[in-house]
Amino acid sequence: MNYLAHLLLAGEDPARQVGSLLGDFLGDTDLESLPEAVRAGVEQHFQVDAYCNHHPAFRRARKRLYPHIGHYAGPVADIFFDHCLAQDWTRWRNLPLSIFSQMVYDHLDGFAPWLGPKLQAAAPRMREVDLLASYRHLAGMQRALRHLRQRARNRVELAPCLSQLETGKEVWRRDFHHLMTDLQKELGA
Repeated sequence: MNYLAHLLLAGEDPARQVGSLLGDFLGDTDLESLPEAVRAGVEQHFQVDAYCNHHPAFRRARKRLYPHIGHYAGPVADIFFDHCLAQDWTRWRNLPLSIFSQMVYDHLDGFAPWLGPKLQAAAPRMREVDLLASYRHLAGMQRALRHLRQRARNRVELAPCLSQLETGKEVWRRDFHHLMTDLQKELGA
């Protein structure tokens, strides 16, 4: 799962939400130095990732992408699933996505001392482009794929994968709903 799904699964606790996002930005952050609720969010992040990697819906998603982009199939599937979540947000949460995303950015500001250098650097840009809500739109997906490509040192072209999402949208949505429903049961959410 990518940022938006981790945040949704973290529940209502701001510290736990911050921890769920921090899981992707840890670097050399000392987990023991984090407040307990933030640490619980980080631990849940790892639990969610481990569960997803073995779930049949996620494996199918990766398999659809693998012939085109190799080992980047997992991260791209995560991004595509965040798009599915953003598109169907009201099915999973009553609070509008635009309000939820602004709350998350405020939480990041409030927990700045514990974010570590990577997330501290990323947080202002996330707010500036409203990264979380941008997953609803094609432009947001393109931006996320460009960012992943830069992190991959431009070794693979990811933008053409969007056609996989567009032509197979119902398959992606069905796999996402299957995975998210099972994840919520697994976490007791």
